[in-house]
Amino acid sequence: MASLLLCEDKRIYQSHQVYKEKKNPKQNQSNRFYQTDLIKDNQLTLCHHWLKMKEDIQLMLTAVLACLPSVLYIYCYTNYHQLKQLCSTVFPLEPDITLLPTMDKELFGLLPHKWISSIAHPLLDITAAVPYILHFILPIISSFYIYATAGEKRITVILKLIWCGGWVNMFAFTIQFMYPTAPPWFVESHNSKNANVLLIAANEAALSRVDDLLGITTFHRIYSTATITFGAMPSLHVAWPVVILFIYPIKSFGCTLFYITWISWAALYSLHHYAVDIIAAALIVCVVHSIFIRSWCPFNLRSHYNYQQ
Repeated sequence: MASLLLCEDKRIYQSHQVYKEKKNPKQNQSNRFYQTDLIKDNQLTLCHHWLKMKEDIQLMLTAVLACLPSVLYIYCYTNYHQLKQLCSTVFPLEPDITLLPTMDKELFGLLPHKWISSIAHPLLDITAAVPYILHFILPIISSFYIYATAGEKRITVILKLIWCGGWVNMFAFTIQFMYPTAPPWFVESHNSKNANVLLIAANEAALSRVDDLLGITTFHRIYSTATITFGAMPSLHVAWPVVILFIYPIKSFGCTLFYITWISWAALYSLHHYAVDIIAAALIVCVVHSIFIRSWCPFNLRSHYNYQQ
């Protein structure tokens, strides 16, 4: 009896549903459309989240790739002396002290660093010291500036800056490792005649006057603990701002060009570099940019991040 009542109730309910559909077919159809749209929206949301996660992973892997040259450089730099001993039979240990001044004389008819450093003044000493201090934080400052001003291209530009800068460091390290060259302060000191030149630590040269003037030991500590003493050519102090000029020239051209001029003057004034070291730095950046940015660059991605060349 109960089962008969249940069957009768079910029949009545189904009849009522059919009656409702006949009475208001448009509402029923809209409900079906709504359910279909809801399913599609959920599918699109899941697809969007998946693509977003995929591109986040791709961005992370790309950032790791961009840092690889810098990681390689840091490893080689920190193990410089061990690598030097391993390759002592192939590459010279003692620095060349004649090549760079000879090249300067051939190109300019004089030694530019001598002419510039002959006009010494405490104010000029401070002026020369500033870009040497800024050198250590220049990549960070540049990255923040690019992030704030490059708009939708900012991620790509920063990755290219790290990538190109890392390769420039590696090219410069390779030259300094294979053919060490002495800076002006060493050539013009009695140390150039010292039999144990390999035991001589790097020197702050004219920047020692800043330490004396301000009563600090900043530059002495920086240079006395430097890993590479004989790495005059090329000048990485000049190379990094040139990298910035090549990677992000649109909004930084005037400021970066001024900074390049400033650090180039400071490198000569402080007796840390010859003029050819500055030229070599610019040439290395040109070569690296042509190979690793213009010819082949792994950071020309297209996604919802809107990467652009």
